[in-house]
Amino acid sequence: MKESDKNPEWLVKKLTDEHAELPKMYLACGTEDSLLEANRKLWNFLRASGAEVTCEEGPGGHEWDFWNRYVKKFMDWLPLEENAEAGVNSGNVGI
Repeated sequence: MKESDKNPEWLVKKLTDEHAELPKMYLACGTEDSLLEANRKLWNFLRASGAEVTCEEGPGGHEWDFWNRYVKKFMDWLPLEENAEAGVNSGNVGI
């Protein structure tokens, strides 16, 4: 496993080793996407690691038609109402 912040498995292991709380995650992949099996492998790893992860599959490939449909589902999934005054920030603002 490559030790890099670009490697989600390494990041989860690092957080787990530090006894840090894993973030809730949402993943979606098209059933005709060439990355479907890689996504399923990641989903299984995240679940086995104790992460709270929502995984969805649907018709489509690695293309905007699929993403346009699932971005709405992702927005509905976001817990924006829990603490509306705090705002949402990816931490990448200004980069």
